[in-house]
Amino acid sequence: MNPRVALAVGLVCFACAAAAADAPAVLSLRQAVSEAVLRHPTRVRAGHELTAAGFQRDAAEWGRFPTLSLDAAPRVGSSQANTAAPTTVVRLEQPLWAGGRIDASIDAARSQVRAAESAEGETRQRIAERASVVYVDWVQAAERVDIARAGADVLAGLVRDVRRRESEGLASSADVAIATARHGN
Repeated sequence: MNPRVALAVGLVCFACAAAAADAPAVLSLRQAVSEAVLRHPTRVRAGHELTAAGFQRDAAEWGRFPTLSLDAAPRVGSSQANTAAPTTVVRLEQPLWAGGRIDASIDAARSQVRAAESAEGETRQRIAERASVVYVDWVQAAERVDIARAGADVLAGLVRDVRRRESEGLASSADVAIATARHGN
């Protein structure tokens, strides 16, 4: 589906939902852009990617700290399998020197966070631009509808006037047919 069409459908659906909830039926440009940026799935995904990059950065920074692990397994090779006690290993590992691996992973994670922030900002800007264009198109279409309705009202008045003049003998039936045809189109 064309992104502009999807955004327009979303704005119209939101406007209908707002009207049903006794909210103003017409959104301002600021409200429309704000709602589009807030609710658009691409922006939401970019926000989640930013959150995930932050978690990856935090995990990389924890690489500097000691790691505690626990391994438990049944004893193997015992003559009496039922009475064998399990083997438990508690391990505490402290990275003393990793050859720059920890610092490099932290730098890479921070770069991913900056890239995710940039991507989210670009996504917000792109959505705001599209929402603005769609909003202007929507307002212009609404104005065209209002102009068309006003024109139809004028033509309906013309048909009434021509029929009145025909009943008074001042216009022919051809004039009524022409006025009716103009109003019908």
